[in-house]
Amino acid sequence: MKWLTLLLALLGLQPAGAIERIRIQAAALEATDIKLNHVQANLQIHTATRSTLELRATRVQLPAQIAAQTGLLRDLQISCVNPLVREPQFACPQLRMQVQTSSPQWPKILVTGEGSWRSDTGAFIAQGSGSPIAGAPLQFQATGDTTRMRAQASLRGLQIDALRTLLAPHVQLPADIEATGVGDLEAVLVRETARST
Repeated sequence: MKWLTLLLALLGLQPAGAIERIRIQAAALEATDIKLNHVQANLQIHTATRSTLELRATRVQLPAQIAAQTGLLRDLQISCVNPLVREPQFACPQLRMQVQTSSPQWPKILVTGEGSWRSDTGAFIAQGSGSPIAGAPLQFQATGDTTRMRAQASLRGLQIDALRTLLAPHVQLPADIEATGVGDLEAVLVRETARST
């Protein structure tokens, strides 16, 4: 996030009308357990009240347990309309993220929504929708900080036969059980970590 702070500092050096575009390139960006390789960031300032931040990375390295499910992530594209960069608060009211994977079950992941993060407390909020899973659109919401996280996801209109095919490499049902029809799925994940003093 240091490069976002740098963008804000550059904006403060000159009158707002003097800067129309800021570009930054980096060999890598790292935050916690996530690393982006060959990063290009472009902040386009359209007017005093309208801007667009675009970020591209050729490769995304995730923690091993997540990478085992997604495979190699490449060609990350993030677009944020009217980003808020006012440290310690960073927010994106209109976010679009797309990434290619090496997993045959998830060849492309697309997420749209909005989110915010505070660098002083680690608090974050994110909500939106993602690529359909087994014919059902994904809706999600997540909140948390450095000590807790709560995520909720819903899939309405799941095609059961498509879901069975998707899960086949991980879950084997007996051959004499047939599953067909349509269903809904709601999932909530809560994680709490002891606060260090």
